Amino acid sequence: MATTFKRLGAGTITTANTQTTVYTVPTGSKTIIKSFIISNSSASNVTIIVRMSMLEIIYNYIIQPNDTIVIPVMDQCLDAIDGTITIYASAANSISYYISGIETLTTDPEYSDVSRLGYGALPTYPTFNFLFGSVIKDRLVKGIILCNTKSADTRVYMNVTTGSGGFNILSGFLIKSYDTIVVPTY
Repeated sequence: MATTFKRLGAGTITTANTQTTVYTVPTGSKTIIKSFIISNSSASNVTIIVRMSMLEIIYNYIIQPNDTIVIPVMDQCLDAIDGTITIYASAANSISYYISGIETLTTDPEYSDVSRLGYGALPTYPTFNFLFGSVIKDRLVKGIILCNTKSADTRVYMNVTTGSGGFNILSGFLIKSYDTIVVPTY
């Protein structure tokens, strides 16, 4: 079967203070994340870091005792080149995770145009840089994840340029220290 809807990973982080790989995209495939849930079953705060394709989407987040969070990464695409999901937890046997999504062959015509358009670290303002460009095809961007890995609040500016001009979707938006935002672009 070319496309599989499946549980991509589920379990408990058993080692403290270590980055644990919880999912890897199979060779010749791409993966679309549909749901990502993390739970703290302990009576103490636990600090977590979650990385997708080696970049933080959650950084130094303190998950409260007996709390559950849903990480809003719906429809993020990973490929087999660097497509891993890792979780770091400051305590062993406290953090459980459940990840579901779609695995598809890169040759599947239904998903051939689905891809991650770009990722990386943003330059410091006032320097601007393109995250990705598309001059061949129109693209639908489902969401953009911005994670502040700094110990200081950071302002973010984001502009979308089209053939008829451009417009701001973030203009000096303040992302708190170690906070993550998802910019929905429906």
